[in-house]
Amino acid sequence: MTKKSGFTLIELLVVIAIIAVLMSILMPALNRAKKQARLVIDISNLHQWGLVWKYFTDDHKGFFDIGMGDWVGELEEYYRDDEILFCPEATKMVRQGGRNPFAAWEDGSGPVYVGSYGLNMWVTKDESAATSDVYNGTLRWKTPDAAGVAYAPLMVGCSLSGACTHHWDVPPEYDGQAWAGGDGNDRDEIRRFCMNRHNGYVSGAFLDYSARKIGLKELWEIHWSKHWFRSNDSDLSVDRGKPIWPDWMTDFKDY
Repeated sequence: MTKKSGFTLIELLVVIAIIAVLMSILMPALNRAKKQARLVIDISNLHQWGLVWKYFTDDHKGFFDIGMGDWVGELEEYYRDDEILFCPEATKMVRQGGRNPFAAWEDGSGPVYVGSYGLNMWVTKDESAATSDVYNGTLRWKTPDAAGVAYAPLMVGCSLSGACTHHWDVPPEYDGQAWAGGDGNDRDEIRRFCMNRHNGYVSGAFLDYSARKIGLKELWEIHWSKHWFRSNDSDLSVDRGKPIWPDWMTDFKDY
C-alpha cells in the first residue's frame, strides 16, 4: 500500500506567503491602472461634450447662446448617454454619500439635473448674465471663433454646475473645500473647479473643443475670461500674483 502524498502545513504557509507578497506588489499597479482608466474615460467624456457644444453653437449662428443656470437642459437634445454627465471619479451625489472632491452635484431648481462637470460662467452670449457683466460683457467668451480659445476652459470637473472665477480667487484651504452656491458664499469660486480628482489634476474641455487634464495650480493660468490676468476690475483691484498655495497643494506641479 502506497502512502498518499500531499502538501505539508509548512509548504502551504510558504505558498500563501508568496501569493500575499505577489498581491502586495500587484495591487498598487492595478490601482494605478484603474485610476488611469478612469482618467481616460473622463477625458473621453469631455471630448464628447466638445462635440455637443460644437453642434449647439453651429445651430446658434456660432454663439454660446445659452443661459447660465440651465446648460444641461438646453443641451439635452444634443446627447443621449447620461453617463457623459459624470466624471468616473465623481458619480455619487451628496445625498448618496458623495464627498468632495469625489462628489457629483444636483441642481434642484426647476427640473432636477445632475452631473460632476461645471460650466465656465464667462462662456455665454446671454446679455443678462449679471455675474459676468463687468466691462459691459467684453470679458465673456461669446463664440468659439476667437483668439486664445485653446487656453480658455469651457467645462471642467466641478462641485457645482458652474462658477464664475476671478484671477484673485484664493485656493481651497483643504482638499475638497468648495463654497456652496447662494447664502453669501459666492466667493473664491475657482475652488469649485479645484477638485483633486486625478492626483493633482482635474479634467476639462476647452473652447476649441479639445479636452485634457488640467493641473490644479494651472487653473490660475488658463484664461477663464477673455482678458484674464487684467490688473484691475470693476469691483476689486488686485495685481496679479501667484496664489499662496496651501499645504495640500504644495507638491503639485507648478506652471
